[in-house]
This record gives sequence, C-alpha cells and structure tokens, in this order.
Amino acid sequence: MAKRWQFGKRGVSGKQTPQPLPMGSQTVSLYQSINELPLSNFITCLVDNNLNALVKSGLPTSEFLQDTWYKIHEEYSDCIGDTETKIYLSLFKEVNQLAAKIELTTKILSVLQNYRIKQFEDELQAILKTNFVFDASNPVEYDALLMRCYNRSKSFLISFDLKNTHLQEMQKKFDGKGEKPSREYFSNTLNMLSMFNKYRICATDITTYEYIDLIKIMNKSNVV
Repeated sequence: MAKRWQFGKRGVSGKQTPQPLPMGSQTVSLYQSINELPLSNFITCLVDNNLNALVKSGLPTSEFLQDTWYKIHEEYSDCIGDTETKIYLSLFKEVNQLAAKIELTTKILSVLQNYRIKQFEDELQAILKTNFVFDASNPVEYDALLMRCYNRSKSFLISFDLKNTHLQEMQKKFDGKGEKPSREYFSNTLNMLSMFNKYRICATDITTYEYIDLIKIMNKSNVV
C-alpha cells in the first residue's frame, strides 16, 4: 500500500511544506482608539461602512470589528462634543459677513468708476486692508488702483465659495437630510483647517484625535 503524504511533512523535494496556522491562533490586531486610528481609516469606516480599515493584521470576526468600531465611534462622538455645532454657527456668521463685504465692495467700485468720493475710497481701503494713495487728478493711475482693488476683492469670492460649500455640507447634517457626514464634508473641513494653519493637512497624515484637536484650536481662535 502506497504511503500517503502527510500535510506539513517533507514533500517530494525534501523541503518542509509550510502548514498554515489554525484560524484561532492567528494574531489579530486592530486600531482600538481615535488616538491611533488614522483619519483616513476612520472616514472609510464611517462613510463606506468598511470596518476592515480598523485591521492592522489578522482576520478578525465581524463581531470583533463591530464591537471595536462601536467603541471608537463613541469615543469620537464624546471627544468632538458640540465642536461641529460651533463650526456651523461660526461658518454661518462668516459666510454672511463675506457676502456683505462682496456686495459692498462691488457697489463702491461701481461708484468710484464714475465719481471720485474720498469717503468711499477710505471705506474700500478699510475693507481690503490696503493703503493706496488715490489721486483723482491722474485718471489712468486712479483706474489702475481700482483694478488692483477689484483683483484683491476676488479673494472674498474664493473664500465665500469654499466656506459656503462647507456650510451647505454641514447644513445637510444638521437638517437631518444626511444620516452621516460624506467624504465631501471631511474634505471641506480639512481644507478649512489647511487654510487656518497655512499648510496642507491630509486625512492620511493625522489621527482622528488630532483632527478633532485641530478643529478645537481653530474654534478657540474664532476663525473658520
């Protein structure tokens, strides 16, 4: 009777055939806290319902993944608290302020194109934070300065568009139109944080806790 080859014994080549470990003996490692979980992984779990983003190694059971995610999500909710509400209210205020600046700047520039009014010139410079010297006796130079003011005012439009987009994303959440934040929501928040800190902040480069901490710092400065 032919001898049967036994799994894990030496094969025909004489080399040891690797024998996989039983499932229960494999080492399973998951992210356990927002202090270590990359923000990008948190977003994948929250937005895409893909809890495999919690896995460092091994093959955890679905129950283990669900339990771990529940704890992390609860930790996130407790940590962020009413931070999002503060962001929303601050954004709402600034979007309206920007809209008012854009409207006023447009009206002043329109007037100054036809009339030289010192009061309007001063008000325009106060809005744009400039210190130009307007000389009504030199129409060419005067018009050139108005164009510089116009170009400078474009930053209001850029800021308005960015912040209003973020505000609309948050509005969906607070109105109950969306059950959870979207990727756009997190992307817009990261853009705001990047503008505030003056360097690019990516979801792959920070932990979920660091993300919350950056938001809190921005809120304390009353700048969003």
